[in-house]
Amino acid sequence: MDVTFTVNTGEHKGDKYPYTLATINGKKAWSVTKLFNPPPSMIKEKIEMVIECREQNINRAGASELALANKIIDELSIIASETEASTLKGLDNKDRLVKIDNNGFSLSTEIKENQREPEYRINVVCWGLYD
Repeated sequence: MDVTFTVNTGEHKGDKYPYTLATINGKKAWSVTKLFNPPPSMIKEKIEMVIECREQNINRAGASELALANKIIDELSIIASETEASTLKGLDNKDRLVKIDNNGFSLSTEIKENQREPEYRINVVCWGLYD
């Protein structure tokens, strides 16, 4: 797995949610942008990623990938609903305190000409916070 969210508070405290990032144009879909917001803002970076809706990089039938996509969206909703920041271990192997943008995840579908089954991906935006 490429990234893992760990919930730090609430009834899901300690729960880990590992995900595989999509590969787009030969690169893992992961971007960290440093932000320079004056205090009292707690946001230090914007993290964008695209999660692949497949387990262990195995292609699955479209209906089963869509079911997995819905499961991942439900998990992201749990993480986003927490009042305290969760810990994200990113592609760069760094731990970050993050909040998932409630409006920052969406499902997209990609259909390749040489494949009949669609691939589902989830676009996620997180805000890295100062410790």
